[in-house]
Amino acid sequence: MNNTGKNRHEEIMNQFCQLKVLVIGDLVMDIYLKGNSFRLSPEGPVPVVTIADREEIPGGAANAAINLKALGAQVSFLAIAGEDKDGDKACTFMENAGIDCNAIVREPLRTTVTKTRLISNGQLISRFDCGSQNPPSAESEQKIFEFLKANYSLFDAVVLGDYKAGLFTPALIDFLQQMQQQSPAYLALDSKNLPLFTPLRPSVVKPNYVEAIGLLNLQSLSKNRLEQLKNYGPVLYRLTGAEHITLTLDEDGCLIFEQGEYIHHTPAHVVENPHVVGAGDTFISTFTLAQCSGASSAEAAELATAAATVAIRKTTTAPCFLNELKAFFSTQDKYVPGAKELEELCRFYHQQGKNVVFTNGCFDILHSGHVSYLNQSKNYGDVLIVGLNNDESIRRLKGSTRPINELADRIYVLSGLTSIDHIVPFGSVNDDTPSALIRAAKPQYYIKGGDYNLQNLPEAKVVEEVGGKVAFIPLVPDHSTTNMIKRINEDAQLAKVI
Repeated sequence: MNNTGKNRHEEIMNQFCQLKVLVIGDLVMDIYLKGNSFRLSPEGPVPVVTIADREEIPGGAANAAINLKALGAQVSFLAIAGEDKDGDKACTFMENAGIDCNAIVREPLRTTVTKTRLISNGQLISRFDCGSQNPPSAESEQKIFEFLKANYSLFDAVVLGDYKAGLFTPALIDFLQQMQQQSPAYLALDSKNLPLFTPLRPSVVKPNYVEAIGLLNLQSLSKNRLEQLKNYGPVLYRLTGAEHITLTLDEDGCLIFEQGEYIHHTPAHVVENPHVVGAGDTFISTFTLAQCSGASSAEAAELATAAATVAIRKTTTAPCFLNELKAFFSTQDKYVPGAKELEELCRFYHQQGKNVVFTNGCFDILHSGHVSYLNQSKNYGDVLIVGLNNDESIRRLKGSTRPINELADRIYVLSGLTSIDHIVPFGSVNDDTPSALIRAAKPQYYIKGGDYNLQNLPEAKVVEEVGGKVAFIPLVPDHSTTNMIKRINEDAQLAKVI
């Protein structure tokens, strides 16, 4: 039932867990102070914000490490941090996420970089940055070199995250060049100063539009950013030395260049009120893992764009997890093979704040009564999932002459209805009810026809257990598959008599 594209996505994503990745970069703590404001301060024309929530999440290159781990890779993180509370919090957070932080060098005289965002009523009011941004000490730099010399060859990919916090000295870049010559790894780079790393000949770099304009020294912005930049591939290649350049353009998607030649444009997915902080880390992390798993640059960009879309739908800096990425692509396909996949899919929908509606039936010969019923069902929420009795289940329920149409045909016909978002088959000798699917989907509403009631509906208790409600829709009179088959048989018998 799955299309080729979905199979290919699965094939690539299933390789992520086999990859070992080293992230080298600046460690930042992102702090979010969230509250509400209803008045201005008497000291000046600024809002008084009453803080209701404080959230602290590792950012900078640490966010790339977190994204790589969330996608299933084995991740080590190399950075410098202060011997302070913010450094402790960052290391603890990442270690709890399963990231190897043994290579983080702690300096007593250093303060960990923090970026504190003040948010009122959902709007960013201000940002406060503090922390050391000086180069590491000679002793710390030597520890970094020793780690790289001993471990560099163990990694499939190396991701560099440069946030201008002092880690990437000329000496470190020279040493990385030596390591690449001795043990070449897939090298991904995210930096505000890409030409600084040109000697490394990165596998991929990820400038955004503003960074690309600055890199190219263009004086004016353009409304048609795609056309403006798609011919600058050779210049970008000369300036960065990168085999792949993924030029991200927010709502305009991204342009892909290979060795300076423009080859592909990946469109963006529409997101209302996006939270874009950290989206670049999500993109380059996913692109890196995809390429290391055998994906073409176009396939890698499609996966990376999808992962970034998942991330920016969240309210703070947060990664895209592998199950979320798989669920994202499942939303593009109506067929869902079973309860396990349905559970992952609906978890994704619930996280997005969408209301799930579930109904089920045989839908053997589709007629106008079915269409009306399904259209009304969809009105109860955002996502309509249809449980479809498999052929063996229908034979047990309806007799040996049914179904008229096999499961594959019924799925194909139902897939043509715009009211239906997903179709999942069910039924076994032990249980011909959709109870397992209801537990997996946890729908806000379970819909059945008006010929049922709560007393004769075995699934009603399961719906209540998962916090849902049961709703009944009146059936269209004189419209049923059984009556339709009966009329067809009567007409066939009459034809024989004539």
